[in-house]
Amino acid sequence: MYRTTTYTRGATCIEITALPGLGREDAVEAAHHRFIMAYWPSLGAAAYEGFRRFGIGAVIIHEAGARGRSAAVGEPPAGFVRHQLSYAAGVGAWMRDTFGNTASKALDEELEAYDPREAGLFVFVREDEPPRVYRVESTLRPPQALERARALLN
Repeated sequence: MYRTTTYTRGATCIEITALPGLGREDAVEAAHHRFIMAYWPSLGAAAYEGFRRFGIGAVIIHEAGARGRSAAVGEPPAGFVRHQLSYAAGVGAWMRDTFGNTASKALDEELEAYDPREAGLFVFVREDEPPRVYRVESTLRPPQALERARALLN
């Protein structure tokens, strides 16, 4: 069953849907929702730019340091989570190998159904959890988010 949570941030409404069977309602999901809310314009822009360049796909968000372990020299302090974004077009063998069949199947079905001009797909990956997949829709649609991001650079 899909689990959808809606947030408002100023004039922007953001709807985050967790794909069925991937993840659960817990502190990790709550942290992902906060991250998406905080960075939606940039995430929406990344999703749409990835689509324009590579076709239908998902933004992969690699989380490092999420386990809260103590930091070695040159690493960020415990509890500090770094996020690295990449884009994956379609679901290939590497994605099945990396994310497993359940996440790959759900993501593959979602890739066939969603409209990248209306929503973005995001896969959060961390070493101590299975991947979590979210579809995010907003009143600030991905093409508009990309336009806004480009305007900031001018």
